[in-house]
Amino acid sequence: MASNDDKRQRQQRAEAMRKERESAARRRRNGITVAIVVVVLALIVAAGFSIKYYTDQNNAPAAVPTGLTDDNGVVFDQETSTGESAAGADPISVVLYEDFQCPACKALFDVQGAYIKEQVDNGTISVEYRPIAILDRASDGYSTRASAASVCVAEDAGAKAFYEFHNLLYANQPPEGGTGLPEDQVVSYAEEVGADAAAACIEDGTYEKWAEEATSAASTDGISGTPTVLVDGKLVENPTVELETAVAAAG
Repeated sequence: MASNDDKRQRQQRAEAMRKERESAARRRRNGITVAIVVVVLALIVAAGFSIKYYTDQNNAPAAVPTGLTDDNGVVFDQETSTGESAAGADPISVVLYEDFQCPACKALFDVQGAYIKEQVDNGTISVEYRPIAILDRASDGYSTRASAASVCVAEDAGAKAFYEFHNLLYANQPPEGGTGLPEDQVVSYAEEVGADAAAACIEDGTYEKWAEEATSAASTDGISGTPTVLVDGKLVENPTVELETAVAAAG
């Protein structure tokens, strides 16, 4: 029969084991709590850096092209196209606001493209192309990307390369509602017109913020749709049909 001393010792050992188990459980809980706190703090810090990065990106000033007009245009004239400039009267000014995703702009290009080139080459008109991006919703941002890419080409290789690149984008215009031409295809077109160094500019989206600001500026000036064509400062209501008549009247 166990003595009272033996019973007390067993009780003391059992109590000591219970306290040790409780202590170990507390240590585990504290360790888990510390680990969770560390993870949460790390996520908060990472989120803070991400927010700061994107805030800085959004607030950063747009890269400004140096080869455009004050109205964000690329001038394509007789000398640019042919290398020659005939003496005589100044060419008629044609301003053309376009969106590379715009089907009506492609229709204008398809119908009047050859006429525009002919009139530029003989010195009758000078065209200022002003690429804007109003159809991003219909193209998953392609309008902005294409507009920015066209400026990359103009900055790298000049107005003639811009014109040729412009024509390639319209000849291969993607359907609305998709993601637009893939970036590598856009780069390939830039290289095709001799703007090899534009690749990095296109891939980095260097002028995408500029494209957004140019579009906003056009909207402020009353441009609400594309194509918008001005001949000698006068709006041409239906340029696909009436461009030639408008140019003849301005002459």
